[in-house]
Amino acid sequence: MLSLSAIKEARDRITDAVRVTPMEYSYTFSERTGAAVHLKLENFQRTGAFKIRGALNRITTLSDAQQAAGVVTASAGNHAQGVALAATRAGVDATIVMPEHAPISKVKATPGMAVGSSSTASTTRRPKLAPTRSRRRKAAPTSTPSTTRW
Repeated sequence: MLSLSAIKEARDRITDAVRVTPMEYSYTFSERTGAAVHLKLENFQRTGAFKIRGALNRITTLSDAQQAAGVVTASAGNHAQGVALAATRAGVDATIVMPEHAPISKVKATPGMAVGSSSTASTTRRPKLAPTRSRRRKAAPTSTPSTTRW
């Protein structure tokens, strides 16, 4: 179980890199649930989501050897951006694998998280696989994945 002290340590590690975001009372959800519901507006983070918090906390707790090896993640959007930004801030190389169907807005925004860094981040868009009848064999990719380095 996660302890309160572990949560506070994580907060202290990431506090300089994340924005303090507001909580807003939701009249709609409060009425529907009969409880006071407040929404944490994490869409105000640079990445547009809370994912930067976990990515930054994890990357900053990697050993020197692990950081030197770099990180790899697969995501269609918010997590990709969080890892790209967290890796950039920590000076860690990152490889981000994004599916071919990832929203183009997420694909284009992810490199922007690494601007101004000496670290290297790359994205690879994986092609869709052709349907196959066998669970053991997969069809060859329909195209070659593209890699963007920034």
